[in-house]
Amino acid sequence: MINVNTSLTLMRLITFVIAYFIVIAPAGFFRAWVAKKMGDSTGEQLGFLTFNPLVHINGIGLFILVFSCLVDRVVPFGWGAFIPINPHNITGRLRPVKLFFAYFSDVLFNVFCAMVVLSVLLSTFGVMIMPVIFGMNPLVITQQFPEHNSLAVAFGFIGVALVLLQVMLVGIETILNLVMLLITLFVDEDTQMEYGPYLGLAVIPAIFLFGNLFVVITLRTVTYGAYYITAILGLL
Repeated sequence: MINVNTSLTLMRLITFVIAYFIVIAPAGFFRAWVAKKMGDSTGEQLGFLTFNPLVHINGIGLFILVFSCLVDRVVPFGWGAFIPINPHNITGRLRPVKLFFAYFSDVLFNVFCAMVVLSVLLSTFGVMIMPVIFGMNPLVITQQFPEHNSLAVAFGFIGVALVLLQVMLVGIETILNLVMLLITLFVDEDTQMEYGPYLGLAVIPAIFLFGNLFVVITLRTVTYGAYYITAILGLL
């Protein structure tokens, strides 16, 4: 027999898996598209220039998402397929600027989309949706907003999950992309070729040391940005 806790866990799992498939395809497509515009078509050659979510699945990332959904007091988190960028294909004038946009396109995309989704949530539920976001638990919407119909509540579930997933992704992707960009700009090509895998390992301690900080900064940036956007548009 399914008890209340099991039902809540299943709801959380379904909510975040739906959000995962909504998030990964557009972000992956956008990263591959921007990289191509900057001069590198590696993502396109590997088939990532598509909105098909099945192409953008990362098996480990999806497994971690499912596992984290089943563990109490853990914010669900997962990631999609990594879209590789070959910086040697990006040349010409303003190369550092091109590299920045190629590496950080997914970060900028996720921040923008998280702000848009949260703005819609704010216009639907009001400022009381903020504690739900900071509490990182979309399921409390049923308790916080009993006056809303089931369709609005379902949108709230998925909307909050979208925002949380994108915030977590931005926090981690910022560190990953920053390390790769710095290596590209300041380490000569011969050293990159010889020690590339070892240089990439610098990402792991950086994520452990600064991951939580970047997630908090991203969450506050998204929430303040969405609040001011909604207020300026007169939707609060």
